[in-house]
Amino acid sequence: MIQSDTIRLIFMGTSEFAIPVLNALQAVGYNIPMVISQPDRPRGRRQTLSPTPVKMIAEKLGLSVYQPESIRLPEAIDTIKSIAPDLIITASYGQILRQLLLSIPRFGTLNVHASLLPELRGASPIQSAIIEGKSTTGCTIMLTERGVDSGPILSQKSIEILETDTAGTMLPKLAQLGADLLIKTIPPYIEGCIEPLVQDHARATYARQLSSHDGWIDWNRTAIAISQQVRGMNPCPGCYTSCGEQRLKIHFALPYPEGDTSNPPGTIVGCVNGKGCLIQTGEGILLCEDLQPACRKRMRGDSLLQGRFADSGDILGIHQLIGDSQCQE
Repeated sequence: MIQSDTIRLIFMGTSEFAIPVLNALQAVGYNIPMVISQPDRPRGRRQTLSPTPVKMIAEKLGLSVYQPESIRLPEAIDTIKSIAPDLIITASYGQILRQLLLSIPRFGTLNVHASLLPELRGASPIQSAIIEGKSTTGCTIMLTERGVDSGPILSQKSIEILETDTAGTMLPKLAQLGADLLIKTIPPYIEGCIEPLVQDHARATYARQLSSHDGWIDWNRTAIAISQQVRGMNPCPGCYTSCGEQRLKIHFALPYPEGDTSNPPGTIVGCVNGKGCLIQTGEGILLCEDLQPACRKRMRGDSLLQGRFADSGDILGIHQLIGDSQCQE
C-alpha cells in the first residue's frame, strides 16, 4: 500500500469545481510542492483584479502557487520539471496541456472531469447535462492525453440530476463526488491495479463553452426545454428575455402541469400567488419562480405582476436584446 506523503504531485486547477479536489488531496496527506492556477483576472463590474478560487484556497493551505500566463511557455515547462512530480492532477484548469508537459510525471497526469465520458467532453459538462435534459451525470477520473477529454478512463461514478437542480446546485455535488472518487482511484492506479479503459470515441459528445448569447429564451420552444435551459444556465451565464424594451432575467423556472392556452408563445397568462408567473410557451406553460427585472433585485415570479413591472397579457421576448459579455468561470 502506498504512503500518500511519498507521492509528490502538482495540482492544476482554477475554478470552484477544483477546490474540493485540492482539499481532499491535502487532507489525505499527499506531498503538494506546487499548485498551478490561471493568472489573476479582472472580475465584476469594477473589473477588480481578483485571484482564482483555487489560488485563494491554496494560499490558505500554505501551498506554493504558480500562475503562468501560458502553461506552454518554456519557463513553465522548466518550472514543472524542477519539481520532478510523480503525478499531476488537473481539475477545471482551463488550458490545454502539451505532450511535453504530460511526459514529465512518472505516473502521468490524471484529470477530474464532470461528466460520464465519452459524453460531454469539453468546457461546460455540468450546464450541458441539464440543458440536454439528462436524468443522470457523474464524474470521470481519466488519464490525460493530447485530445480534449479523450484519454483512457480509470474510474467513474454517476449521480442523479433532480428536476429542481441547476448548474449551481450540481457543481458542489459533482466536485465532491469527483474529489472522493479521485482519492479512491490514485492508490490502486499507482500500484498498477487499474487497467485504463480506452474511450469509445464513436459515442463522444461535446459541451462547448457557453456565453450569454446562449441565454436568450425562445418562447416557441417547449416549457420543458426552456426550463432545462434556465436551470442549466443558472447561475452563469444566465437566461433572459425582454419585457417591453427592458431585460428580464429568469433564474429558475419549471413546467406547470396545466395545459396550453390559445395565447401566443411568451404571453404572461397569470400567476400562482406566492410562487411565480405563468408564461405560455410553444408547448406547455412555464412557471417562472425567480425573476430579476433590469436594475432591480431578484424577486419571486408573481411579484413581477404585483409590482406592475408587467401585466397579464403582455408578451415577453418581442424585443431582441444583446447578451452580456461571456461568462468567465
